[in-house]
Amino acid sequence: MYNTAFEEFACPDSSIDLIYSATAFHWIPEKTGYLKASNFLKTGGTLALFWNRPFVSRENP
Repeated sequence: MYNTAFEEFACPDSSIDLIYSATAFHWIPEKTGYLKASNFLKTGGTLALFWNRPFVSRENP
Protein backbone atom coordinates (compact mmCIF):
# COMPACT_ATOMS: atom_id res chain seq x y z
CA MET A 1 0.00 0.00 0.00
CA TYR A 2 1.18 3.52 -0.81
CA ASN A 3 0.17 6.80 0.77
CA THR A 4 0.90 9.39 -1.90
CA ALA A 5 -0.88 11.62 -4.38
CA PHE A 6 -1.87 9.81 -7.56
CA GLU A 7 -0.01 12.42 -9.59
CA GLU A 8 3.22 11.50 -7.75
CA PHE A 9 2.77 7.73 -7.69
CA ALA A 10 5.14 5.75 -9.90
CA CYS A 11 5.13 2.11 -10.91
CA PRO A 12 5.90 0.07 -14.03
CA ASP A 13 3.45 0.39 -16.92
CA SER A 14 0.99 -2.47 -17.38
CA SER A 15 1.48 -3.68 -13.81
CA ILE A 16 -1.89 -3.08 -12.10
CA ASP A 17 -5.12 -5.06 -12.46
CA LEU A 18 -7.48 -2.61 -10.75
CA ILE A 19 -7.46 1.09 -9.94
CA TYR A 20 -10.44 2.41 -8.00
CA SER A 21 -11.42 5.77 -6.64
CA ALA A 22 -14.45 6.69 -4.58
CA THR A 23 -15.52 10.31 -5.15
CA ALA A 24 -11.95 11.60 -5.54
CA PHE A 25 -10.75 11.02 -9.11
CA HIS A 26 -12.42 14.21 -10.33
CA TRP A 27 -9.79 16.22 -8.38
CA ILE A 28 -7.03 14.89 -10.68
CA PRO A 29 -6.67 16.78 -13.98
CA GLU A 30 -8.24 14.65 -16.73
CA LYS A 31 -5.17 14.61 -18.97
CA THR A 32 -3.02 13.40 -16.08
CA GLY A 33 -5.41 11.00 -14.38
CA TYR A 34 -6.82 9.01 -17.27
CA LEU A 35 -3.53 8.75 -19.15
CA LYS A 36 -1.62 7.66 -16.05
CA ALA A 37 -4.30 5.11 -15.11
CA SER A 38 -4.31 3.75 -18.64
CA ASN A 39 -0.53 3.34 -18.60
CA PHE A 40 -0.54 1.60 -15.20
CA LEU A 41 -3.30 -0.89 -16.04
CA LYS A 42 -2.58 -4.31 -17.46
CA THR A 43 -4.38 -5.31 -20.65
CA GLY A 44 -7.95 -6.02 -19.55
CA GLY A 45 -7.44 -4.07 -16.31
CA THR A 46 -10.20 -1.99 -14.77
CA LEU A 47 -10.52 1.64 -13.74
CA ALA A 48 -13.48 1.75 -11.31
CA LEU A 49 -14.76 5.22 -10.47
CA PHE A 50 -17.51 5.76 -7.90
CA TRP A 51 -19.33 9.09 -8.00
CA ASN A 52 -21.77 10.73 -5.62
CA ARG A 53 -24.41 12.74 -7.46
CA PRO A 54 -27.06 13.74 -4.95
CA PHE A 55 -30.36 15.22 -6.12
CA VAL A 56 -29.84 14.08 -9.70
CA SER A 57 -33.55 13.35 -10.22
CA ARG A 58 -35.01 16.08 -8.05
CA GLU A 59 -36.54 19.09 -9.77
CA ASN A 60 -35.79 21.41 -6.85
CA PRO A 61 -32.69 20.36 -4.87
